[in-house]
Amino acid sequence: FRLKTSCMKISIVGSGNLASHIIPRLVEKGIKIQQLFSRNHSTGKSLAKKHKLAFIKDISLLDLNTDVVLLCVSDSSIIELVPHFKNYKGILVHTSGTAPISDLNKHKGNNGVLYPLQTFSPKVKVDWNEIPVFVEGNNEITERKLLQLAKKLSKKTYQLKSKQRKELHLQRSIVTGK
Repeated sequence: FRLKTSCMKISIVGSGNLASHIIPRLVEKGIKIQQLFSRNHSTGKSLAKKHKLAFIKDISLLDLNTDVVLLCVSDSSIIELVPHFKNYKGILVHTSGTAPISDLNKHKGNNGVLYPLQTFSPKVKVDWNEIPVFVEGNNEITERKLLQLAKKLSKKTYQLKSKQRKELHLQRSIVTGK
C-alpha cells in the first residue's frame, strides 16, 4: 500500500494563518491543490491568487473529486462545516489541536486530523521540517495516508489520538502562552 502523494489532489477550506503557511508547503512538495474555499472572500481570493489556485465563493461548489479536504478553520467551525461533505468519498481532515476526530463523525466516510504543533503568524517564516505534525485517522488506511501526507510537510511526524493531542496542545499553550 502506497499513496502517491505527488498525484494527490487536495481542496482547502479556510484562508487564515495555517492555510497561508500550509498551501505554499504543499505546492512546494508537488501536491495539487484543486480549490480553495473561504468564507472570508477577501483573504481567500488573495491567497488563491498568490498561489495560482482556483478560489470558490460557495462551499456547495467545492469539487468533491479530491483525495483530501483539509479544514484549516477555527475549532468552532469544524462541526458546522461537516454537513457540507455528506457525499464526499475522500478523506475529510481537520487541523485542530483540541477538537477530537469525533467532530467529523457526521461525515460517514474517512476522517482524520493533521495537526502541526506550531503557532502560525502572518509574515513569520517557519521551517516545516522542524514542525512536529501529528495525525489521526478513523481507520488504519486513512491514518497511513495522512501519515504519508504529513511526511511531505515535515520530517517530524507522529500518530496521536485525540485525547493525547489535546493534552499536548494545552501543555504547549501553558508553556508558550499561545
